[in-house]
Amino acid sequence: MTLGFNTSLSGLFAAQRGIQTSQMNVSNLNTEGYVRQRMELSENASAGGAGIEQKIGSGVLVENIKRMTDANMRNNYNNQTSRVGYYEQIESVLNEVETVMGDYSIGKLSNMMGGFFNAWQEVSKFPEESSYRYALVGETAKFTQKINEMGKELSRVEQDTVGNIGVQVSEMNTILNGLAEVNKKINQTGEFVPNALLNERDRLVNKLSSYAEIEVSFESNNPEAISIRSGGAYLLDNEKSYDIRLVNSNNEYYLSNGTARIDMSTGKLKANLDIVDNYIGSYKKQLDTFATGLIKQVNDIHKTGFSINGDTGIDFFVGTGSKDIAINPALKNDPSKLATSAVAGVEGNTDIAKQIGNVMNQTVSDNMSFRNYVNSFSMEMAQDLNTVSNQVAIQNQVLTGIGERKASVEGVNLEEEMTNLMMYQKLFTANAKAIKAIDETLDTILNIKQ
Repeated sequence: MTLGFNTSLSGLFAAQRGIQTSQMNVSNLNTEGYVRQRMELSENASAGGAGIEQKIGSGVLVENIKRMTDANMRNNYNNQTSRVGYYEQIESVLNEVETVMGDYSIGKLSNMMGGFFNAWQEVSKFPEESSYRYALVGETAKFTQKINEMGKELSRVEQDTVGNIGVQVSEMNTILNGLAEVNKKINQTGEFVPNALLNERDRLVNKLSSYAEIEVSFESNNPEAISIRSGGAYLLDNEKSYDIRLVNSNNEYYLSNGTARIDMSTGKLKANLDIVDNYIGSYKKQLDTFATGLIKQVNDIHKTGFSINGDTGIDFFVGTGSKDIAINPALKNDPSKLATSAVAGVEGNTDIAKQIGNVMNQTVSDNMSFRNYVNSFSMEMAQDLNTVSNQVAIQNQVLTGIGERKASVEGVNLEEEMTNLMMYQKLFTANAKAIKAIDETLDTILNIKQ
């Protein structure tokens, strides 16, 4: 009789656990990062005693409240999150470059370059007319100011990106400290680790994966505690989190955990490093190549020429690159010093003005003329943004697909939980009735003895 009572009581307790589990699932239907739970049951085969009782068994055991998740799918989701973070971060900065360069657009630069060289052509036609010299000075000022503004804006975005790396490194360290604390709590809980801790662990891991691609491994002494590497370097070693830092070595930026370099391949931090080293670095280099080439070729010609007053050996441009290229103040203040003639004292000779006017068609780099170089620069910036935007769409589509499959495993299905609640309620009622029947039987037996 006692065995029957305990058997039904175990069923009652199992029904209670099932109801609690479904209630937990339903209450966290919209909780981000929550993984649905399922009660795992097994029959209790140990009845005690001897004979037929051993064949019957003694009820049900609640073996575990299991999180319904798939480690491989979770890793795939984290890896894809890292890829999406990489391309979205690059797209964000390139969109900013496009926005800030809108007022200093390459198209406008090309037009202003045309205005500058056309002004030289006009001077070559009317060398004695001061109005054309003043017009040339004005066109040069607009042209060089445009180059200056573009160079300064690219440098500003570059510095903002470096600053953003510092912010993201700090955020990453906060996440790692949080994971170290979660590991500590997991290690302290013993055999039955609260599922809420594991959910928090996985939430933080996914958040971390947006910053860098990561490799998660589980500790041998506690399979729920984790360690994390990125680019071959430790970020987290069980309860120890490494302090990630940004290192600037001869204008080369990289990340370190204090003992080893972190050579990550995706994630927002890698994106910002690539933006500084590859994208903006390339744009600045090309703009400087354009500016320095222009300074050299125009100055080399202008220095050999003569002004209407016989002045010679004067540089047309001052400065060393895109950020400081400008017309020589001596020429700006006195346009009569502009060299237009190849021969001193020869009235009407405008060979120098013609040569400078033709510089636009001369080679600046990679066998490209100044005109084609500017157009190529413009196309490269547009193509970079277009390529990255396409990748953002593609990678997000992949992430959505993985996320949907992940949600089908981990997510709460309200209809399923309602069905489970009804099932557990019936189970509870049935076992309660069985206990009542046993109780009534015991009363009957006791009354017989009386």
